[in-house]
Amino acid sequence: MGRSYIAALHKINFKSGSNGPTNQYRLSFRVQHLSHGFRDTVSLVNEAWPEMFALSKEVIWPCTLTVPEADELVVRTSTRYHSRLSFHPGMPGSRLTMLSTAVGRAYISNVSVAERETLLDMIRQRDDDQAKLACDAHFVEKIMRETQERGYSVNLGEWNTESKFGGLGVAIRLRDDVVASLNLVFLVRAVTDAGTLPKLAQSLQLTGRRIEQRINSLSIP
Repeated sequence: MGRSYIAALHKINFKSGSNGPTNQYRLSFRVQHLSHGFRDTVSLVNEAWPEMFALSKEVIWPCTLTVPEADELVVRTSTRYHSRLSFHPGMPGSRLTMLSTAVGRAYISNVSVAERETLLDMIRQRDDDQAKLACDAHFVEKIMRETQERGYSVNLGEWNTESKFGGLGVAIRLRDDVVASLNLVFLVRAVTDAGTLPKLAQSLQLTGRRIEQRINSLSIP
């Protein structure tokens, strides 16, 4: 049993072998990557989860909490497994882009100017469609302005890999800093009534504020 676990860890590069005949093994750097940022977000996840669960119970659609990592966002937790209207699970560790997703737009539109410019510079160095969007000053300005004016971000099937889905997003602040963002995901064709989107957005915003109240009441560094 022990040898099979060691072989499995080696296969996925989570184990490094010894350099001598001691038959000793050590865990590789990739294991550290698995827990990177976890200590910083465990309290956030614990406090956000009850509010997220209540939101999905109210509106039925699933929601996802993400935190930044480099020029993307990483899913920390999601109610997709608990939503009757979820069509694909949001796996913790999944990476989402800043400019094509509602959750990314909510984050980048609400950080400081200095952080936003740093993120945009990083995205421009990519070799994908995100770089093209980041280089489009009119597009970036429009997304930022609309998100800031509404108080939430919108994506109506604009993410190429998930064109059937739409999303709304809000930033989550710890004191004066944006530390995460929260989205609500839905099928675009199922949300056609003009009054439905604002109602969903209002519920999402209220949930975001409750999460902020909860985390700001803790002694999170």
